[in-house]
Amino acid sequence: MIRVHRGNFLYTLNSIRQSLFAYLESELSRHGISGIAPSHGDILHILDKKGTLHLRDLTELSLKDKSTITAVISHLEKNGYVTRVRDGNDKRLVNIQVTEKAATIKPALEKISEKMNTQLFEGLSAEEKNTLFKLMTRISHNVDKL
Repeated sequence: MIRVHRGNFLYTLNSIRQSLFAYLESELSRHGISGIAPSHGDILHILDKKGTLHLRDLTELSLKDKSTITAVISHLEKNGYVTRVRDGNDKRLVNIQVTEKAATIKPALEKISEKMNTQLFEGLSAEEKNTLFKLMTRISHNVDKL
């Protein structure tokens, strides 16, 4: 186990991220889900919660830049998880919506996410989790100031 300190904090965060992505890739494969990378999950989650969205709104909600979102949407569209639909009121605008294929994998994605979160916070009390979340929120605000 890594002892986290100021000198390896960013390394530790990256290591955690890589381990979680590897877990997600393994679980997606085990469930027979292909064409989705772990970094695409937030896009599908946002669309599931918010419904059909304009590309610009999806960009804002995902905190990713437009070129990244465009590439992710193209990938998800190619694999049948989302569709692009021109806005009925303004043909310049593109709406993104999940497909039936995305809806069918939702239960597996929720199960994978729940299992991962349960393991991630195993052994932490409610108070420890609250402290962790408060500290990470403060760190996130500090990063926003960079």
